[in-house]
Amino acid sequence: QRSYESNAWLIPDAATYGDQVLVSTSERNYTASDVDDFMSDIGFAVGSKIRARVSNLTGPLASADPGVPVFCYYGTGVDTEEFYEYKSGNFDDEPEITMGDGDGTLNLASLRLCNSFAREVKEFPGETHSGLLDNTDLQALVVSVATIAENTH
Repeated sequence: QRSYESNAWLIPDAATYGDQVLVSTSERNYTASDVDDFMSDIGFAVGSKIRARVSNLTGPLASADPGVPVFCYYGTGVDTEEFYEYKSGNFDDEPEITMGDGDGTLNLASLRLCNSFAREVKEFPGETHSGLLDNTDLQALVVSVATIAENTH
């Protein structure tokens, strides 16, 4: 599964995460700026090539308005993996995982990337990444946005 290109869309970027340590071992800390080193150190150097194929698409999301109307809806308040510590320094061992706020797939920092340029932002407390699709309030918002867009053309 780690070779699926869609997973590369979820890799934290340096513009959003800065110097925040995302993975720690007894030997080294890894930030979003160290993704290529991390991929190499876990024996998955091809991961850097996969990430490179989408980085020009995902990187601008952290800092740029895409120039089209954006409606930003996401779940919050769900335990989401945020930090991994490999105390033994061996990546084959299970890490200690620190949870943070998010939707169970994306943490809050990633979810809120669109807040600065979205036409509308709505958080759905307690909703998971995929569970949000079953939320009737979200469905009504999507229909409303689609109807507005349809009536403006």
